[in-house]
Amino acid sequence: MENIIILTIITQSFLIKNVNVYTPKGRIDSVDVLVENGIIKDIGKNIKVLDNFKIIDGEFKNLYPGFINSISAVGLVEIAAVRATNDLSEIGEFNALLKSYNAINPSSEHIRVIRSNGILIVNSVPRGYLISGFSSVIKLNGRTQREMVIKERTGIHIYWDNKKISKIYEFFRSAKAYLLQGNYQRDLNYDAILDVLNKKLPVFIHINNKDEIISAIEFSRAFDIKIVIVGTYGIREAIEYLKNYKIDVILDGIHKLPKEDNPYDDIFTLPKFLNDNGINFCISTSGSAFGIFDERNLPYHVSSSIAFGLDKITALNSITINCAKILGIDEEYGSIEKNKSATFFIADGDIFDFNSKIIRAFIDGQEIDLRNKHIELFEKYINQ
Repeated sequence: MENIIILTIITQSFLIKNVNVYTPKGRIDSVDVLVENGIIKDIGKNIKVLDNFKIIDGEFKNLYPGFINSISAVGLVEIAAVRATNDLSEIGEFNALLKSYNAINPSSEHIRVIRSNGILIVNSVPRGYLISGFSSVIKLNGRTQREMVIKERTGIHIYWDNKKISKIYEFFRSAKAYLLQGNYQRDLNYDAILDVLNKKLPVFIHINNKDEIISAIEFSRAFDIKIVIVGTYGIREAIEYLKNYKIDVILDGIHKLPKEDNPYDDIFTLPKFLNDNGINFCISTSGSAFGIFDERNLPYHVSSSIAFGLDKITALNSITINCAKILGIDEEYGSIEKNKSATFFIADGDIFDFNSKIIRAFIDGQEIDLRNKHIELFEKYINQ
């Protein structure tokens, strides 16, 4: 398994009293949460600590696990239209050796904006023409790439194109032959996908229709690799294939127009449809360069799915523990449980209600500053 890196800047120990904790199974009312050195050590009623221990009064507000955006451009794009600030994609069709972690900008203004809405972890995804490289999971706190990274490689990304299937097959056939023969002349692209061919890491396949889903599944069976389908269009039509082969799905945005002749609520009802069919799924944003301004709205993508039938606990899991499982970080992140990272936030109401506000947030036990450029500009001009 790919190593998960846990490196905190300043870990803290504290006790949060009187909060309503949201877990993968439901809500636990009026409990205390004990954190020691950035790790959740206990959850329960009337937890006792030493007199000099830091205590935070939760005031019976809601404690949620930090949200995870599974398809993100954070750290890779600042201004989409300015090429010098856009490291989202590289030229060429085969860039398997790339890791998005190496291009992350820890000083991006988008980080402060996005985390102020509860999104504390993202999977930064490189984009490209066919094989774009490996995504990396980062926490939205840290002065350097090394301080931010949780997992350097979560999986390789392929932007599927049925017209270029032969090229994808040829690349993987050549990689298998290269690795079996142990060639002395190194090929970094082939070396990079060893863990993919050994099923230690998945392939995230970005699709746009049913035919692409079916051909992607055939590809996974041909090379005996694990895949995750990323997209929205065509998933409903290909549901039997997804069920039969137990394939995870990442919905890359709910606020989309339906395809021609489909009902207006085709995308809004898709999360409930997947849940009703037993598909493990999570919800993300698009991860595109121009879509980075929408990433702070991830909770409201989920709100739309709730409005169209998805229950609230499943909805919460779709941007927390389900994401963590798909990305392979669920042993440390994704839920509020004993012996997991204290990565969570306190909100004054239902976080999927636009009127609710995040009061405090913590990443690996360190409280983070929730101020951002939007707040600073608001305060600057409100009285003028």
